[in-house]
Amino acid sequence: MVLPPQTTYLRVNTTKVTAEQVVEELQEWLSGEFQDRIAATGREVSKPYIHPILDDCVCIPNVPPRHQQDDWEFQDDGAGHRAAVVDRGCGEAVLRGAHVFACGLLAAGPYLRAGQTVDVYVDLEEGRGTTRGLDFRAYAKRKLHLGTGTMAVDRAAAFQTMRGLAVRMAEVVGGDAPPLNGALPGRVYGQNLSSMVVAHVLQPQPGETILDMCSAPGGKATHIAQRMGDRGLVVACDRTRRKAKHIRALCEELGLASVVPLCFDSRAAVVKGAGRASRTPPREVLEAAAPGKEGFPDLKAFYEETFDRVVLDPPCSALGLRPKLRCDLTMKELRSHVDLQRQLFWGAARLVRPGGVLVYSTCTVDPLENEGMVAWALEKHPFLELVAQEPMLGQAGLPGCGLSEEQRRLVQRFDPAVPTTAGDSTTGFFCAKFIKKNSTLLEIDDADNDDNKKKTSNATTTAA
Repeated sequence: MVLPPQTTYLRVNTTKVTAEQVVEELQEWLSGEFQDRIAATGREVSKPYIHPILDDCVCIPNVPPRHQQDDWEFQDDGAGHRAAVVDRGCGEAVLRGAHVFACGLLAAGPYLRAGQTVDVYVDLEEGRGTTRGLDFRAYAKRKLHLGTGTMAVDRAAAFQTMRGLAVRMAEVVGGDAPPLNGALPGRVYGQNLSSMVVAHVLQPQPGETILDMCSAPGGKATHIAQRMGDRGLVVACDRTRRKAKHIRALCEELGLASVVPLCFDSRAAVVKGAGRASRTPPREVLEAAAPGKEGFPDLKAFYEETFDRVVLDPPCSALGLRPKLRCDLTMKELRSHVDLQRQLFWGAARLVRPGGVLVYSTCTVDPLENEGMVAWALEKHPFLELVAQEPMLGQAGLPGCGLSEEQRRLVQRFDPAVPTTAGDSTTGFFCAKFIKKNSTLLEIDDADNDDNKKKTSNATTTAA
């Protein structure tokens, strides 16, 4: 989990460009500074290629390191170890292909000058409260070696600001990921391979109405829109205005008109007690909504069974994300995620129409949030059927977590330690697909009928 996937994945914006065109443009992009840096260490840049199964995914293998961690030559000019320490967020970014910026620098050796080669370490303890500018020799906290780089500025200048480049990385432990910040704007989107699988499994069709209940940062919603040819309606919800604005900005960058971002709490997404008579389509509900703050429709809920397909990727423990240098979650926090996920699933199961599709996914390896959630969903929602997925790149679900052998083969779990069926290195992830067999509005109608019968009976008794 400490190292990122050994391949970087980019989703192609197929409404603007083809995967073949992206491969050509990436080869040109990688032929610049990154190629020069890799060539200086006697290595070659890996060539991008189209994924053999996901036709809108381009893969770029990381450049392998020259030697193993135990064989690393540490930088020492006789005056002491030339080294720098960065915080955890910066360290994880370095492992994904970034350079070291001043805001992430915690400590460095004395008298370092621009152009000198330094070893870069990451702080494995909590970086908050650490005084910036400490001498590396006095830095007693636990740390992990990340690789080597070149000082972009003198030591003093690096600590006098929180902005700008401090260390330009030359070689990273575990392999060098390509720096893709700013690459092909509007034409590609950086997304984990396992996360891309969701839109393919959902199989959206042009003209459909689809709900993404916990959408930020908008990767799945925009991917769904692309798979529909940007024809239809994708409602992308997030409860915070900042994240909803981020979704809107991403849609503008990718040029997608079918996605409608909402600042919306999906825990209360269902209009309660509306019954079969009220099934106003989401598009009409959105058009009738008054404009709210910063242009988001002032909308609180949708009617039951008005979406063709629903995606629920709820807040989770995120234990599958890589690289992850430290995890501070407690069992209490893990269980709190399950409670929230069940609340959201209840709404998702009622908002999808009969015959519609519900896809549940997480970026965690926690079985309580994955196989355990599916087992709970099937028990509490008998109107849902667990069905096979296409494509099937992950492994079967874990045994002993509430699912039968057949059900385990219907879900797909992505294990960071196990390659996908196509040989991909990826993050930890989980995905399950359901079909809604029959209506849940019968529950409301039956309840209304029972109430009416009681009222009629009481009225008859009173009249008598």
